Order: sequence, then structure tokens, then C-alpha cells
Amino acid sequence: MKRMMGRGLHSRLRGNGVARRNDGVRPRRGEMSRAWRRESRGNARRKLDAWVDANLPLALRARAKARWFAGWRQQLALLLEAYGRRREDGGVASFETHRSRSDVLYLAFRQLREELAFKLQDVRIFRTRHLRGLVSLWMVQGIEASTINLRLSVLRAFARWIGKAGVVPKTADLGRIGFTPCVAARHSAAREDKSWVRSGCGAWRRSGLGRTRIGAAGASRFLRGPRADGCGMCLFFPIGIGSCSRLVRRSLGLAIR
Repeated sequence: MKRMMGRGLHSRLRGNGVARRNDGVRPRRGEMSRAWRRESRGNARRKLDAWVDANLPLALRARAKARWFAGWRQQLALLLEAYGRRREDGGVASFETHRSRSDVLYLAFRQLREELAFKLQDVRIFRTRHLRGLVSLWMVQGIEASTINLRLSVLRAFARWIGKAGVVPKTADLGRIGFTPCVAARHSAAREDKSWVRSGCGAWRRSGLGRTRIGAAGASRFLRGPRADGCGMCLFFPIGIGSCSRLVRRSLGLAIR
């Protein structure tokens, strides 16, 4: 008895939203599935229109509504056109930044579909599991930490574009998705201060009372360079350090004073 009641309730729930015929006969299974598909497509269209109106610029809304379901490449092209040349502070990004964003996004979604078997039909459903799969793939491929850091920064900007700012964490918070920060940590290549002042090649400033020393230079003879600005600045380099003097002679062609 309980099983029969459950079946009756289940059949009534499946019938919600499906209109009966005029003669009162319930539609067949194929007709129900077609009606459900029509309803789901209508819901997807209404949700897309609302999202486009809320997130994309006015000039792109009509084109986005017409072409969004053409595929993930078209969706990325629309998003890059809307946000690719915009910096985080509202300024205009460089051409190199736009090209880097385009390369990383197309690479990431191609890898998600072809190498990780995520059949993403809509780029807006990008989630943490997709990000975790990408980082794992890049680690297996031996991608350097600096490159992973760059790709994560692009994906972080992309997540903000689609309204999911928390999907891609910062480098220090990668433990939230199961990775250590060293996976994408940047390290400076310089291990030693090789500046001219540190090496003994100091700078001098000419003022009205004479020459005021800025850096540390341990020689008595100097090369006199051109003015650094219009305020009477002159740079003087020590001759005593051979590498510095050779660099100055070769690159600037200065005369010894």
C-alpha cells in the first residue's frame, strides 16, 4: 500500500508543469520529454538574458544574447571584448595584457575539455573542481611556478568577470583548494645586490656650494656624465673600479675629467 502511494505521488510530481490534452488524457513519455526540453531552454534563455543585462556593457548585450549559445569560444571572445582591455583600477590595459589573458583562457578551457574531459558548454559554470584539475595538470606537465602564478591571476580576473570572485583564491590561500602556496609562488632571481652604489660606484650631486656625495665611491678620479635632469644634476663614476669604468666608457663614451 505504501509503495503504491509512493508511485502515485511520484507520477503526480512528474506531471507538474506538463499540460494535459483537451480530452483529459495524459501526454505520452516522448511528449513529456519534449515539453520539458522546451521549458528548460526557455529557462536558460531567461537566465542568460538576466545575466547579460546585469554583467555585460550595453553595447555587447544584444550580440551576447544572440551568440552566447554558439559555443565556449564565442563566449570567451565576448568576455574578452568586454573586460580584456580593462585593468583592475578601471584603466585601459596594454595590448600584451589582453593577449596574455586571451592565450591563458583559451588554453585553460581547451585543456578542461580535451585533456580533463570536462564538457563545459557554458564558461559561466567554471567552479573550484575545474580549477583544481587545471592546477594538477600543470603540475604534472612540469609548468614552472611563475607561469602557474600568471595563469591563476588571469583565471582570478575571469572569475570576477562571471561573478564568481571567490572561485580562484590568492596564492597564499591555495591551501583552500588542496595545494601549497609554493605551487605558484614567485621568487626573485636576484640573490645579491648588484647595484652600482653597492658595488662602490657612487653618485655625486653638484650644488651651489660644491659637490655633495650621494653614494659610496672610493676613487679620486671620476668620469663626468651628462645631466640627469634640468636641475643641475651630474653623475660622477669612479675610475678605480675596472668593470664600472669599462661599462661607462663602452656604453656612454664619456671623457675622463
